[in-house]
Amino acid sequence: MIDEVNALSTVAIALATLVATKTTWNMANIEKNRENASNGVHVWVTPDHFFFMADGSDAITHRGLILNAQGSSSMPIFDAKVDLIADSAISGSVGISKGETVYTHIFPVLFDHEKNTGRHSIEIEKVRNKTLRNFLENPNNYENNKELCDDVATHLRVRLTFQDVHGNVWERNEKGKLKRKS
Repeated sequence: MIDEVNALSTVAIALATLVATKTTWNMANIEKNRENASNGVHVWVTPDHFFFMADGSDAITHRGLILNAQGSSSMPIFDAKVDLIADSAISGSVGISKGETVYTHIFPVLFDHEKNTGRHSIEIEKVRNKTLRNFLENPNNYENNKELCDDVATHLRVRLTFQDVHGNVWERNEKGKLKRKS
């Protein structure tokens, strides 16, 4: 009888160990998948060669700047704060200092409705650098200074902070490194 009890308790311990191991493995995979989804979130800036701006009567084609967003998951992210930061000084007509934050925008939801890509026009009135804002507001600048607009886009980096669907806060700095904040 004692041998049967010992055998049953050994089996029960073995089963409990298997269940605990499986649960731990599943939890680790869930956390890994959360991090993988967050790791796949990227935002960058490019010049937009086909940006339209209405002047009240006609649409004028000119160049602007576009935020491009891509995620490897179909899950949305929330409270996505995008800061555009100059990685080096940009002289000439726009006069941007290295490290200067020239634009900030908050998206309450990014990648909604299972979209994992998006293009968003930079709202010129939110550009912090007055010289750059004036440059972007004048459509004639794009035709005359296409290279400068390309140069500005090339030297802007994105710092992105966001919240995932599980409430974790993440930051991808302007060098591309992702860090979990909470």
